Amino acid sequence: MGKSKGESVECDQLREFVEKQAADLEAAMKRLSEQHREKVALYEKQFLQQKHQRQREHETAVVEMEKRQLLERNQLEQKQLKEKFILQRQLLMTRQVRLELSWFSEPSY
Repeated sequence: MGKSKGESVECDQLREFVEKQAADLEAAMKRLSEQHREKVALYEKQFLQQKHQRQREHETAVVEMEKRQLLERNQLEQKQLKEKFILQRQLLMTRQVRLELSWFSEPSY
C-alpha cells in the first residue's frame, strides 16, 4: 500500500507544523534564557552597588570614629597638661610659702 497524494500532503503539513512549533519553542527558550541572564546581571549589579555603598558607609563611619577619638585624645592631653601646670604652680607656690615661713621662723642674729 502506497501513500496517496492527500496523505503525503497531510504528512508534509504535519511535519512543517511540528518543525515550526520546534522553531518557535527554540526561539522562546532563547528569549527566556536571555531575559533570565539579563535579570541575573541586574541583580548582581544591584548587589554590588549595595555592597559598595555599605563599604563606603562603613569606611566613613570608621574615619569619623577615628577623628572623634583623636579629638577626644587631644582634648584629654590638653586637659592633663593644663592640670599638670596648675599642680606644678601650686607646688612651687607651696615651696615658696614654706621657704618664706622658714625665713621668718629662723632666729635672726
